[in-house]
This record gives sequence, C-alpha cells and structure tokens, in this order.
Amino acid sequence: MSNENLENEIDNLKIQIVNFNEKSVVDITSLVGTFNLYESIFNTHNTCDLILMDSIQLVNRLPINGEEYVVFQYKTKGLKESGDEYTLRTRSFRIYKITDRVEQTETTTNYKLHGIDDHYFINEAYDVNQSFVGSNCIAEAEGVFKSYFVDPAEFRP
Repeated sequence: MSNENLENEIDNLKIQIVNFNEKSVVDITSLVGTFNLYESIFNTHNTCDLILMDSIQLVNRLPINGEEYVVFQYKTKGLKESGDEYTLRTRSFRIYKITDRVEQTETTTNYKLHGIDDHYFINEAYDVNQSFVGSNCIAEAEGVFKSYFVDPAEFRP
C-alpha cells in the first residue's frame, strides 16, 4: 500500500475538553468543524485553534475559565516503510480564549477556541538569575535544568 496520498491524513482522531479538576471530560470530536495546530521555530510553544459548532450548549454546561485543556489524540493514516503502524499521538493545550461567537440557529452556536501548550507557561515562569562564575558549566547547566524546568506532563491531563 502506498503512503503517498496518506501523508497528510489522520486516523483515530479524538478531541476532548478536560475540566480543570480532570473530573469532567467531554468528547467534542463531533462538534469540531475544523482545527489547526501551529508550530514555529521562532516560538518556544505551540498553539491551536478549533471551530466548534456547538449544539449541546457546551459553554453553558462546562464553563470555560482558562484552566481547561483541549486534548487531541490522533495518528497518521497508513503504514511506515517498515510496515508498522504510526504511533498514537496525544497533545494537550490550555484553553485561553473564545472568539468569533456567532449564533447560527436557536440551538447552535459557532465559536473558536484558542489553546496554548504548557511550554509557554513553564518557559515564561522561570527567571534564572544567579552567577555561575568559576563553576563547572556542564554540572551547573544540569542543575539549572533540574531545578527550574519541569516536565510539562505534570501539568497536562
């Protein structure tokens, strides 16, 4: 089977919103009309946006206050050259903004959710402000990394 036509297609897509306490998880895959994941070599973080066609009044049922996550699970369609399947990827983004809210019908509202990954909060939260004169640079770099930077998986649902 040729992978030429499958390189941009995804399989097993699941999109969920996870509440701040991780007790409420809502599958919104069927509500999402389109989504984009943005990566840049100029930024230390990734962002996403997704357009929801909300007919279940999700915003009223699950108030979004900036501590919720949107979690994407997906894999690339087809097989690798070795014949193995692609691995399932999980990416999470903290929701920080809702824009372009438009009431389509009496029961359906369209809006755009914006998310940013935890690297933004981790990278912006720490200020390394100490002198390392006369120190072993490798040992100090390792110490700074272990002291100031945390694996973002601790924050993500």
